[in-house]
Amino acid sequence: MSKKKKMSAQDSIPFERMWQDGICRVKPGYFTKTVMFRDINYQLNQNEDKTTIFDGWCDFLNYFKRLGVTVAALNGHDRLSLMHGMFHMDEQIPFRFSWDWLAPSGLSVKDFIAPSSFEFRNGKTFGGRKEAWGGILFTDTRTGA
Repeated sequence: MSKKKKMSAQDSIPFERMWQDGICRVKPGYFTKTVMFRDINYQLNQNEDKTTIFDGWCDFLNYFKRLGVTVAALNGHDRLSLMHGMFHMDEQIPFRFSWDWLAPSGLSVKDFIAPSSFEFRNGKTFGGRKEAWGGILFTDTRTGA
């Protein structure tokens, strides 16, 4: 019987590397970028309009621009800060991080965002202490994906 290696909180965060410009390598050959939207009100849209939002990346961005929604790509620091906030939603821990700290410390970006541990309920939600729980939803807007 083999022993199962315990994963650290850092090991359970599913990306390999984050760059300062916000591009993240999830696995070899697969990269992501986070885009922040403000003031989206789906209640004002018809179902057809809601579907149109997810038809393609260019259509997606143009649709929100027509609605006057502010769209901004997050840089690496802002993206890590967002993740830190999700991972520490039941705590009042400020995000402290500088790219200059990585090389001298030998730490990775995950060390600055990860909580001390995760608890996974039914494989779909994650949380830490108290009553704060979250879930992840991934939407792929690529054509034919």
